[in-house]
Amino acid sequence: MKKAFLCLLALALTLSLAACGEKKEEAPPAEEPTELVLENGGLKLTVPAEYADLLIAQTPENDEEGVLFAFSEKESVEAGKKLSHDEEWGDGWLFSIGRIPLTKLQELLAYDMSGA
Repeated sequence: MKKAFLCLLALALTLSLAACGEKKEEAPPAEEPTELVLENGGLKLTVPAEYADLLIAQTPENDEEGVLFAFSEKESVEAGKKLSHDEEWGDGWLFSIGRIPLTKLQELLAYDMSGA
């Protein structure tokens, strides 16, 4: 009888200790980076989340050369600023997306398209 009482007492103490345990707060789920959605000239361009923080994206309006979207590497642009470079240097420029008239396209196709 004493053994049964001691077993019940041990079980009760174990359960009470488990109930008194400190509940740890769960960390909120980490926010997933969101993709970057750009719009210009009636077109929409989506940049994947893994690249959005690495880039500087521009959407120039009514650009005389037809550029709709321009992308530069953020770190290179910031490094150029530290060296006192202005925008004319083109630090970090990766690529641009734009529209050109059909006549310009035909001209480019007939000759060298370097840089286009």
